[in-house]
Formats: sequence, C-alpha cells, structure tokens
Amino acid sequence: MIKFFRKIRQKFLAENKFSKYLIYALGEIILVVIGILIALQINNWNQIQKLKKEETKILQGLFVEFSENLVKFDSHYKNQLRRDRIIKDLLDPKLVDAPFEIIDSLIYYHGWNYKFNPSTGIYNSVINSGKIDLISNDSLKKSISKFNNFLVDFEEEEDGANFYGTNFMTPYIRSQLNYRFPFKNRTKDQFDYDNKIYREVIKSNRTRNELIFYSSYLLITLEEGKELRHQMILIINMLDDELNK
Repeated sequence: MIKFFRKIRQKFLAENKFSKYLIYALGEIILVVIGILIALQINNWNQIQKLKKEETKILQGLFVEFSENLVKFDSHYKNQLRRDRIIKDLLDPKLVDAPFEIIDSLIYYHGWNYKFNPSTGIYNSVINSGKIDLISNDSLKKSISKFNNFLVDFEEEEDGANFYGTNFMTPYIRSQLNYRFPFKNRTKDQFDYDNKIYREVIKSNRTRNELIFYSSYLLITLEEGKELRHQMILIINMLDDELNK
C-alpha cells in the first residue's frame, strides 16, 4: 500500500503536476492521521473495557465480603444484645426474689465476652492497592473509604466493654461468691449457702455500681453497632445497584 501511494506521488512529480502532488500528499497525511486517531480510539476503548472489567471484579468481591460480614455481624450483635439483657436482669430489684437457678445462670453468663471479627481481605486489598480509584461511583467510593472508621469505632467500644468485664466486673463478682459452674449438682449445704450469698451480692450497692458502669460500656457498643450495620447495608445496596446497571 505504501509503494502504491509512492508511485502515484512520483507520477505527479514526473508529469510536473506539483499542485496535484501537494494535494495528494496532504490527503495522504490526513488519512494517516485519521488512521492513527482511529487506532488510538480503539486502544482507548479497549483500555476502558479492561478497567470496567476490573471495576466489576472489585465490586463483586466487595459485595460478597460485605454480605457475608453482615450475616456474621447480625449473629454477633445478637450475643451483644443478650449480654446487655443479662446485665439489665441482674440490675432488676425483683431478681432477688427469683429462683436461684435463674440468678445462678445470669451471674455465670454475664461475663462472656464477644468479639466481632469480620473478613476484610478484599476490602484491605482494594484500599491499600489504590484500586478503590477504579470505582466510578463517587458516593460508593466515599462510603467504602469511610467504612473502616465506623468499624474501628465499634471495635474500640467493644474492646472497652470486654476489657472492663474481664478485668473488673467478673473478678469482683467471683471474689464475692463461691463461684461454681451453673446447674452443677450442689449438696444441700452448698445450695443453701450459695442461695443466701448470691442474693446478698446482687443487691449490694457495690455490685449494682459495677453493673451500671458495665452497662454503660455496652450501651455505647450497641449504639456503635447500629451505625456500623447501617453503613454495611448502605454499601451493600450501593454495590448491588452498580452491579445491576
């Protein structure tokens, strides 16, 4: 093709048709430029398609990870609500008149700690690698970027509640009681003793103050948990919308 164009140019020159030569040469240059532009456009289109595929892969991965973490969180949050109810039951003045088995069970389970451990491999990879910039939806990108702040806030409050329960609340309770595994067969003397002591401990001012302080930790944890769950659902819905466009 190049030889063909060259022969035409040489023919014009040989025939002293210089003006036609210039016009033809200019046309040839324009065709070459157009060809280059088309090639660049095709290359640009291919690059855009490649980035879109990469974005879709990222969105799919995040959707699966956030969805699985939401299921995990809901199960975890139920345990936190259960712990909160136990503390409230221990603070109920009427508990002192409840059957001993109920008191025994509440005291045993009040000290259980729970820790939310979400899967964040894909999330961390997207953030740390800078691939979050491939997400074209600015609102989604912003929500994903800020999500870790909500997660850290919840984890800090949860760790605070667990620390207080482990290092202050539970040791104090156990120091006041002849602590036994609940429902374990007691002799009559053990039952009578524990029945009397447990009731005295749960109505003491020291115990109530410890429980109230512990409850305040749990209250903040639960509030942070609500906000964290809200953010998870928001991101999941936005991811779903993007994937179904």
